[in-house]
Formats: sequence, structure tokens, C-alpha cells
Amino acid sequence: MDNLNRYGKKYLIPLASCLFTTGAKRALLCDLQRQRFMPVPMSLKDLVTDYKGKRIEEMYADYPEEEHQTLEEYLDFLLEGEYIFLSNTAADAERFIDLPLDFLPSGKIQNAIIDVDGQSSFDLHKIIAELISLDCIAIQVRSYRLMELEEILDITTATANSNCRNIEFIIPYSESIAGNSQLEEVFIVHQRIGSIICYDAPENRSDWYLGNQIRVDYTMQHLSDETHCGVFHLSYFSPNIPHFTEAQLHNTCLNQKISVDRFGQIKNCPGMATAYGDIKDTSLSSVVARSDFKKMWTIHKDEIRTCKDCEFRYICTDCRAYLEDPADDYSKPLKCGYDPHTASWEDWSKNPLKQSAILSYGFKFTAI
Repeated sequence: MDNLNRYGKKYLIPLASCLFTTGAKRALLCDLQRQRFMPVPMSLKDLVTDYKGKRIEEMYADYPEEEHQTLEEYLDFLLEGEYIFLSNTAADAERFIDLPLDFLPSGKIQNAIIDVDGQSSFDLHKIIAELISLDCIAIQVRSYRLMELEEILDITTATANSNCRNIEFIIPYSESIAGNSQLEEVFIVHQRIGSIICYDAPENRSDWYLGNQIRVDYTMQHLSDETHCGVFHLSYFSPNIPHFTEAQLHNTCLNQKISVDRFGQIKNCPGMATAYGDIKDTSLSSVVARSDFKKMWTIHKDEIRTCKDCEFRYICTDCRAYLEDPADDYSKPLKCGYDPHTASWEDWSKNPLKQSAILSYGFKFTAI
């Protein structure tokens, strides 16, 4: 009863950036300002929702005495984590409005993926020029052939005097990156480089530059083609305001995205089957203007089977390239091993119910 004695007359106010998402079995508390999240009991979510703007003494009065200890623990958790604060007056409580969840896109294309390998014959600079004309702000270049630092800098330089703010490179391990003592200076000059990921590395490690602003990741994982994309994991979640608001009505992977696969085919994503033309004779702007190309942009988590019951749905990046039911655009992502109805994770590749889809996509591993 300590909290009742101390705070009984005060009003409970959730921080605007601390939001709950209801799942099938539990809720998720997202602190979007500090970019952290935590699964919580549904009863804690209900407590904050039901007593927002109300006095603490009202809460205690509505709950039987045997549940007051739980109320104490919930309030201590919420106050210590700074997920709520307490106000002295009802007028104060009314001044704090909810966080607007409107997503306001800028430009015709937000992000793009360009895949290249040893057989790619298209003009990479031409693609980048077209992306710049579409006001693309983030570009990922994913290479399945060796790409030295000189080529990385050449690609980055091609975005000069543009609205592009971030370029990410996923490339095979190279000594020109790992053994380069001048990377700090390189990143100072080429500040559009957001990160570099080197796969097939001899060890797993991360090197930080510019005061932990730019990271070069080395991973022993092997990548051979686009089928390695679309994996789901807790570490990939994005508990921030832009992602959370976009997820309300848009697809968090494909919205305002365009891609060119290693064969030069223009797609929503390199892993998807549908192509909208060859980059050699089709402009990116003509593809973006097509309504069928933009169909995937608005398939969001509240419409996707199983995902709509998941507490992680607004901080999770979706995948429409690899689905449990390849014939259903609203099917759960194939490579997600989370079940919101049991709140448990499993190895998706070993799920017997996914084997038909795994075979249909021709993945190069033995699932079971």
C-alpha cells in the first residue's frame, strides 16, 4: 500500500512515446524515444490504458485487496522505467496529448536495393542516377562478387549533391576493408556511408568509427544470393517512431522501395518473383508510376495472417518475398519462427508445416 499512501491523489499519465501493442497472449511495451521494448502481461497494459488520466486511489479502489501487491509491483516498474509519470491535477493530465501515428513520407522512393554479382551487366551509375531523380534517401548495394574499397567510394561519390543520406554495402570479406588503417578518414570524407557488412569473414566482430556513428560488421555467415534475405529475429526489431508509425498502414519492408536484382530485373525486392521490366530498357520512374508495383506498399501487419495477432508487429520488418503460403500475399512470412499464440520462438526451417513452401522457393539447405 506504499504507493497508495504516497501517490493516491495523483493522476497517472503515460509518456506519449511509450505505447502498448496487444498480442494474442501478451502485450508489448515500446519506448519509442529511447528505442527499447519489453513484453509485458496484458493486465499491465490494461492498467495503464484504463486508468490514464485517473487518480491512483481510483485504481486501488477498483481492484480487490488481494491484487494490491500486484498493483504495487506494476506501478514501481512503470515509474522506475519512466514509462509513466504522476501529475498533481486533472488539468495537467489533459495537457499531455497522444503521440500522432501519422506517417508522412517524403519523395517518391524512400529506399532501394541493388544486387550485383560477377555476371551483372547493367550500369550501376545509371541506376543510382535514376534513384537520385526519384529522391531516394537510402540505398543498399548487395554484392555477391568481390567489391574493393575503391569501388565503394566510386559508388558513394555518384550520390554527391543529392538527397541520398545513407548508403549501406553488403559485400564479401576483403583485406582492402579489414586491413585498411585509413577507414576513419574515409568515413569523414564520405559521410553518406552508413555501414559496411562483410560476409565470409574469418571471424565475427564489429568495428566502430567516428565515435560509434559508423559500423563495419564482419560475419562468418555466407551469402550466395538473395534467398538469404527475410529472416526474423529479436535483434532486427526497430522500436522507433518512424518505423512504428509507418507500420500502422504500410509495409515496413516494401513501402516506397524499389530494387534491381543481379540479373537487372526491376522488382519490389530482389527475392520476389514478379519483375516489372529490365533496367536496360525500362526506367525506374515508369515502374514507380504503376499501380500494380505499388500494391505491396500498403500490405501491413494488421492485415497479415498470424502477424495481426503478434505483439511485435509494429516494430518488425515484414517480408513478402518468402511466405508460408506462396500463393497468398497476406500469408505469414516464411522465415519467422515466432508464434504469438504461445509467445514462443522456434527454428522456422525445421517446422514441418513450412516444408512445402521451403521446397517451392528452392532454398539451398536441408530444413530437417
